Amino acid sequence: MIETGDSESGYDPYVYGNWLAESRIKQAISEGKFDDAATGKPLESLTEYENPFLDRIEVHAHKLMKRNGARPEWVEKNAEICEKLAQQRQLLYEGFRRRHRVIRQTERPDGGFLSRWLQGTTATPSSSLESREEEWKRVQEEFARELQAINKTIHSYNAMVPMHIQFSVLHLEREMERLEERRIDSK
Repeated sequence: MIETGDSESGYDPYVYGNWLAESRIKQAISEGKFDDAATGKPLESLTEYENPFLDRIEVHAHKLMKRNGARPEWVEKNAEICEKLAQQRQLLYEGFRRRHRVIRQTERPDGGFLSRWLQGTTATPSSSLESREEEWKRVQEEFARELQAINKTIHSYNAMVPMHIQFSVLHLEREMERLEERRIDSK
């Protein structure tokens, strides 16, 4: 245990320091010095430019980039990954929905809208289902290819950022489970 004061006199500078700071804060509150404080906003004196851990050159580089609207490469890659992944997940979901719509129609006892729509043509509900299944396979294959490309981007992104903001590699099986969960939740 660390000794913080003189055991004979009972004086403890750590406790006294806390008491002193606390009493000054209470005094300032009672005098109304915190009445106009901007609650929920960062203190102006603690900006990123006064960060003691940043080199002076880095501070100037950050100011220059901010003034000109530039973003670091890793921020751009992060946005690219998120945008591309959201786009591909949406395409997969739309293909999944189209396939299940046809399946539900063919399972209805009266054949549903699909059967009535196909009347007078050479197509049948089963041929329509087969074409949707082929389309679904193409959508899945395209998604798998895009997922590989996204994973390559993730690997290059992860190489330039600290571990606590890295992305996990994406897996097709997990994405398909996620799709199934989304379908169940939307029912």
